[in-house]
Amino acid sequence: MNELTFARINKTIAWSLAACLAAYLVIANTLPFGASARYESALGSISPLGPAERVEQATDGETAVVKQKDDLIYFS
Repeated sequence: MNELTFARINKTIAWSLAACLAAYLVIANTLPFGASARYESALGSISPLGPAERVEQATDGETAVVKQKDDLIYFS
């Protein structure tokens, strides 16, 4: 393998890694597919979510849960 071929392979690998890193940073910081989190409290010390039109009551097996319909942040 000559130097030109070796340089092209290295350049291709470097650009591929840079593109993967850039794509990861964009996806990780913008969350285009949404995010989900689950919180549990056996003490009942977590206040109910609201407003009522943005959450719905559901059950997960025998446990009552509250499902968030939309994002919590309002933009104007």
